[in-house]
Amino acid sequence: MASDIPEIIILAILGSCGTADPFEVVTKIVKRLKTVCKTETELQKYIVQLQTISKLRNLDKLFIERKEDMAIDTGISMMDVAWYREAFTSGEKRGVEKTLKEAEKARLEAQVNTAKKLLQLGKLSDEEIMLASGLSQPELNELKQQLSTH
Repeated sequence: MASDIPEIIILAILGSCGTADPFEVVTKIVKRLKTVCKTETELQKYIVQLQTISKLRNLDKLFIERKEDMAIDTGISMMDVAWYREAFTSGEKRGVEKTLKEAEKARLEAQVNTAKKLLQLGKLSDEEIMLASGLSQPELNELKQQLSTH
C-alpha cells in the first residue's frame, strides 16, 4: 500500500487483512489512491478496479453496505462512482417498471371485478358493461367464457 503506483495499491485488497476490519483496509486503499491519483477521472477508474478486484475476496458489498461511511472516511460519495450510479439508476428503473406492472395488474383486476358484478346483474348490454368497466370486447368475451365454465 506504500507504493506510488495505483495498480499496486489496489492489489493490497488481495493481501491478508489479518484481524483488521476489511472496511478499514478498503478505506486506507482509497485514501492512498486519493493521494497518488492526479485527476478525479483517474481516481474513479482505480476505485472501479478496486471494487472489481474486491469481488475476489467477497468484499465488494462493503462499497454498498457502508457507502455513507465511505463518503465520510474517504470523501467519496458512491453516487460519484460511475458503476454504482449506473446500478442505482438501473435498480430505480426496475422498481418503477415493477410498480407500473403491479398498478396495471390492479387496474385490470378492478375492471374485471366491475364487469363481473355488472354481468351478474344481467341488465346491461355488453357496450354498457365495457363503458362502465373499461374492458374491451375481447376481454369481456373472455370474462364471459370464464364465468360460463365456472
